[in-house]
Order: sequence, then structure tokens, then C-alpha cells
Amino acid sequence: MTGAEASSTRELLARVGMGGAGEHRSDPLADPAAFHELATRLGAMVDVDYDVIVVRDLFGDRVLGYELALAASKPLVVSADQEGVVVLRGAGSLPRGCPALLVADTHFSAGSIQATAMQVVNTGFTVAGLAMLVRTVDLDHPWPVWILEEKDDPGQDRPLDARN
Repeated sequence: MTGAEASSTRELLARVGMGGAGEHRSDPLADPAAFHELATRLGAMVDVDYDVIVVRDLFGDRVLGYELALAASKPLVVSADQEGVVVLRGAGSLPRGCPALLVADTHFSAGSIQATAMQVVNTGFTVAGLAMLVRTVDLDHPWPVWILEEKDDPGQDRPLDARN
């Protein structure tokens, strides 16, 4: 077992800049081994079938998505805002109706995840679920959600080990 595998999820999150009080996006380059271990743990939690991984056009989300896509041998699609319109880049060759796993390092509002989900549906896919490293906003989603760490309050950390 490597040092990253022996660390707690909270320690790994701190090593990639997501620990402690306040809201932070991940910095996958701060500790690539720790980020890889977090992605591995998150990927192991997802227990639904999906054909594609969809991420927002943010660095931490992209790296997390690439890690999961490599591990699961699934294609990756990027949800990007192009002049106020959310579009999926790389989805052209995928069949309509395929289930998509939305992936995020974290989210601080409902808007970006909901916009991504809406574009997934508008493209003809279905949303299989949402997997994220840290949840800072308590939102109800109509699909399964997997979370490594949940922050109900930015100053209060509470681990979440099971599917929500």
C-alpha cells in the first residue's frame, strides 16, 4: 500500500487543496498521487452502468474525469459554455440515449451541475448519476449522487462514506 492509499480521504483532499474551512476547487497538480487515489476511491463508489463521463470545462473536473475515464475505459465529454450556451464537446460519435455519469470535483451552486445535466438530456443522453469529491451545497437531484466528502457548513467537515 502506498502512502496515498494509506491516507484518509480528508488528508488526501487537503493535499490537493480541498481541505479545511472555506470553499476550494481542487489542484490536481499539487499532489498527483493523492488526486489519483481520490479519483480511484470515487470511481469505486459508483454502482450504476454508464457509457460516457461528462465534466464541466474546469481544470479539476477535467482531470478527475480523465482519471475516471481511464480507469473505467469510458469516453469523456466536456460541457462548455460557449457564448452563453452550454454545449457538449466530443459527444458527436456517441449514440443517443446512452447513460452519462456527471463528474465534478465540487460545486458551489446548483447552476453549473443543472446546466450540464440539461445539456446532457438535450443532447439525447440520460443522466445516470453524479459523482463528486466534495459537496458544499445541499441539493436534491433526481439521480443517484456519490460523494467522498460532504461539507454541510464551510467550517464543519463531515465525511460521507456511502451513496446519497
